[in-house]
Amino acid sequence: MIENFRGKACDVVDSEINLLSLCSGVGGLDLGVRLALPGSRVVGYVEREAYCAAVLLARMADKTLDAAPIWCGDLGEFDGGPWRGAVDGIVSGIPCQPHSVA
Repeated sequence: MIENFRGKACDVVDSEINLLSLCSGVGGLDLGVRLALPGSRVVGYVEREAYCAAVLLARMADKTLDAAPIWCGDLGEFDGGPWRGAVDGIVSGIPCQPHSVA
């Protein structure tokens, strides 16, 4: 049990939480959320870098990450409308280009 923002106890462990992963990278944040919220499941990934998308596919194949579609393109062009009602939350990394030499 955890407390929500109103201080009421809520059980998130037994509920399935559908997440959309934005700026997914290689899925590190998604793994962290899975550890923190075992009932969570990523239902879609958005990642523009081909290398990262390939790593996501490999991690789905070995069952490290949830199998879900990957939208490869610029986040600014992603249409989130079709996901309305299917997603309970968002996991989002910040684009690391200004903060990294990778």
